[in-house]
Amino acid sequence: MGGRRGDIPRPHRRDPTAGRRGKARRHQDAVRQLAALKAEYRRPLAPGAEAAGRTRLTERYSVMDTVAELPERKFLARKAAHLRKSELSRLLSAHPGMTVRQARRARKKR
Repeated sequence: MGGRRGDIPRPHRRDPTAGRRGKARRHQDAVRQLAALKAEYRRPLAPGAEAAGRTRLTERYSVMDTVAELPERKFLARKAAHLRKSELSRLLSAHPGMTVRQARRARKKR
């Protein structure tokens, strides 16, 4: 059986949701869905239609069931990265002339 490398079927070639591109596509879909949900939650409910609005928002919240969960082992690292990024953003907002490199150095000195 002198097979070539291309003879072996790979999961990412058969399944469009597997592999790096499929993962990126799923992530992009999740971001789009969550952004739409966040935009709906930001809008205040119309006076007199609070009950209907709450029901609609509750139904829309079901999008959370379709979004892939973040593995527990990755959560803390990603949260820490997010907090570092937020701190850099606050530093840069407080000091408009500061570069990103300077802000990172200032954050490390703390």
